[in-house]
Amino acid sequence: MEVKLSIAIPTYNGAKTIRETLDSIVSQLEDGVEIVISDNASSDGTAEIIREYQVMHPVIRYFRNDENLGADRNFDLAVQRATGKYVWFFGDDDKMCCGGIRKVLDVLSADLDIANIFVNCKMMSPDLKLCYSEKVIELNQDIILGPDDFLLQVGATAALVPSIVVLRSLWLNLEKTRFINTYWLVLASIYLILPEHSAYCISKPYVLFRDGSSRWHKEGRFFYMVLELCSIMQEFVKYGYNEVTVNKAIKKLTKNPTLLIYHSKRRGLTLNPRLVIEACKRFGHSPYFWFFSLPLLLLPKVCVLLIWEAYQIPFVKHIYKWGKSLKKMTIKV
Repeated sequence: MEVKLSIAIPTYNGAKTIRETLDSIVSQLEDGVEIVISDNASSDGTAEIIREYQVMHPVIRYFRNDENLGADRNFDLAVQRATGKYVWFFGDDDKMCCGGIRKVLDVLSADLDIANIFVNCKMMSPDLKLCYSEKVIELNQDIILGPDDFLLQVGATAALVPSIVVLRSLWLNLEKTRFINTYWLVLASIYLILPEHSAYCISKPYVLFRDGSSRWHKEGRFFYMVLELCSIMQEFVKYGYNEVTVNKAIKKLTKNPTLLIYHSKRRGLTLNPRLVIEACKRFGHSPYFWFFSLPLLLLPKVCVLLIWEAYQIPFVKHIYKWGKSLKKMTIKV
């Protein structure tokens, strides 16, 4: 039987959530769909859980790496191990809503000559009880977008793994070495594929994306990751994207550096000269950065926590709002 769609689940120590993920998928399985799980040398009970599901669902194919190869390499391996024409990435802690597989198969059957599909999702709390937004991307209807329009409307949201379905042959032909170990391999690969192709965006949220921000903010590394993503997006121009569109997408990503710095600092962000220089290059065009963001970046963690407490004081909030208005004025200019 020809496999039209592979649902690829890279996992590492996902025993706490992967049952919920698999239950949401196997209940919708159809002919021509397989599940490929690439285990990055989990040390918990992930393997046992998956083998239990394999007994009931033989279309689940399980691979275990001998050692942890890092998230990006494991994503790439998941695609290599898949056999479907298209690959739908899925996190080991996310859930697929009813009708998700059928909707994607319908799009693929329409023969629209598309390179990838963006599946809208809801951003949920870790316990999947609190919904932060009904749709991550506000689309009133399904739409096919070219590369620049996709970058402008979807932007960094393409990093939400369970929203991405990609034509496997195009992924395999990419030179991806530059993006390994950046944590942005999936996003970068999608945008490298798109310049000569189109993307189909599904407006209805068929995925519950579990908020894992605590993972990405560990040791404050998310600030480094955002700066790395800005550098990657800056390179899109040489792949054929409009420079104005790229700059708009980057500004959208970095619209609130103070909040980003705060969250990173309180989780243990450590400074070095290179980080400060990169931050100044990225945000230095705004007076707001020099008055508020940079001082926050340079302060010790304990001072940052005290500032957050002080922020609850009405007068301080008033000063902060004044700073935000200054930022808006700068952007308009």
